[in-house]
Amino acid sequence: MKWGSCCVAIGVLLFGGVVAAATLSDFKNTEGKRGCESIPYDGHLRSCKDNSSEVENWCKSSSRKISCDDLDPSGLAKQIENVKRKIEDLKRERDELASKISNSKEDGERRDLEDKKKTKENEIYELDKKMSEWERRLSEEKTEIGNRIYNGDRCVGYREGVARAFMDAKSSAKSESDPEIKPYAEKLVKYWEDEESGHATAIRYFKEAVANCKNMR
Repeated sequence: MKWGSCCVAIGVLLFGGVVAAATLSDFKNTEGKRGCESIPYDGHLRSCKDNSSEVENWCKSSSRKISCDDLDPSGLAKQIENVKRKIEDLKRERDELASKISNSKEDGERRDLEDKKKTKENEIYELDKKMSEWERRLSEEKTEIGNRIYNGDRCVGYREGVARAFMDAKSSAKSESDPEIKPYAEKLVKYWEDEESGHATAIRYFKEAVANCKNMR
């Protein structure tokens, strides 16, 4: 293999499959910094920033809801079934009144029966409108549940990407052997480990929100 090709191959190994080493200066530049900026390794830093940007878009944007706590498709479905049964009862009562009207011989009795029949028909009309509205809402809620599951899955994926970037950075820092770099690396490892529970809590929260949405489908 020629020297030029060899250098290219080494470059691929360093910057493709393995993150390039950080210098003492890189570690010093992270002092006092938090979040992604605390990572001295360029590859892990880019991964952290890219995923963090998407976390803002998918987990924290008010335009992308994830929790389904404000939705109640099963409740709507029960209400619809109850109204359907009520409409069936009213139709049966209306038909019975219609039969009595046909058999009535007295005008007063007929008018009274017709008034009762009209009342039943008005009730049926109002309940039909209510049921149509609930059916529309049920359809919209089912669509919205699907949207929120999609948002939540994306959010969880990007949050896991951020956590993975810190885990990879921690692994690299623990491998540092340079005596000048080692104190900085150990300090960063301690900071990242302190932050791990926060990452885990956030991921668990959104995973539970997605699972709740899936149970409502």
